[in-house]
Amino acid sequence: MNKTISKLKKALEKVSDSYPDFVTGSLRVVDNNPEKAGKLLAFIEKYPEAGTSEITRFETEHILGIKPLS
Repeated sequence: MNKTISKLKKALEKVSDSYPDFVTGSLRVVDNNPEKAGKLLAFIEKYPEAGTSEITRFETEHILGIKPLS
């Protein structure tokens, strides 16, 4: 496992309302891509109080490029 992805996994596990499927899903979103993993890790480090909903929204908009309808 890449060092960045390993660090991201640990950060995801420490999210206040983290659960196993959230961690697995988030790791799949970055798809073993260190650049994407670094982007997500930077978000989590910048906003340590962010919960799973905020992180999932960031992943959706900034990693997957899917914009919300509203």
